[in-house]
Amino acid sequence: MTLRILYVSAESVPGVNGGSVHTRAVASGLARRGHAVTLLTRREPGQAGEEGLDGVRVLRTPLKAGGKTVPALALGRLLGLDPRGFDVVMARFSALGGAEGLFAGRACLPLVLEVNSPQVAEVIWRHGLEASLAAGVLEAWEGFQFRQAAAVITPSARIVPEEARERCRLVSWGCDPERFRPSGRKEAGRFVVAFSGSFRSWHGVDLLPKVAKALLARVPEALFLCIGDGEERAAVEAQAKALGVSEAFRFTGAVPPEEVPGHLASADAG
Repeated sequence: MTLRILYVSAESVPGVNGGSVHTRAVASGLARRGHAVTLLTRREPGQAGEEGLDGVRVLRTPLKAGGKTVPALALGRLLGLDPRGFDVVMARFSALGGAEGLFAGRACLPLVLEVNSPQVAEVIWRHGLEASLAAGVLEAWEGFQFRQAAAVITPSARIVPEEARERCRLVSWGCDPERFRPSGRKEAGRFVVAFSGSFRSWHGVDLLPKVAKALLARVPEALFLCIGDGEERAAVEAQAKALGVSEAFRFTGAVPPEEVPGHLASADAG
């Protein structure tokens, strides 16, 4: 069955972060299966408002306010679309999203939410909002978004509100075996440990210097290859220096997606 899918994501496509790469891969994968996919995503300076990419119609709209990405701002662009051109709306869940649910409800279209992290819980924890009015508002808005969804796609039902778990479809996101192959160039005499992702505290990346110090006592030739960037990178570098293990670290910064497989293939552990 061929579907006309409207896929809504606050990520910038193309882009270098994991969310951007994931969004592009999901959209193009659905297109390769024969579906007609329209991707509505964030517009960055210099990007076209509309173009074709990987067999996907890409629409872009500004989603930033005060330097922050606010996915709900997509509502203006969504209301300009003809709902008769779609069979289903699919969206990456965001704590500050919800525009896709309003559009789908108004158009009487089924909404499928894609949930890859406990985002609302993370925002509350990260900003110390527990037991605050803001936390209550965020949780109420989260509940509204999930009530709008006909189905939820997620790798773990535990990160979905309990009342929506019966509508979950579990999906294990994979990798492209044509891109990721164990054929990288090895560091001579080094045991390479790779981290690839955003430098955020909830990723656990802040633990790497302590892990390195413990491992180096047993494996002196270990090298920690850190691929990516983010708000915690400077703190990780400073901690590595304070613990005297900075010589065992190599930071690549953010790299183009096509370079990531080669870096990971050079590693012995991740």
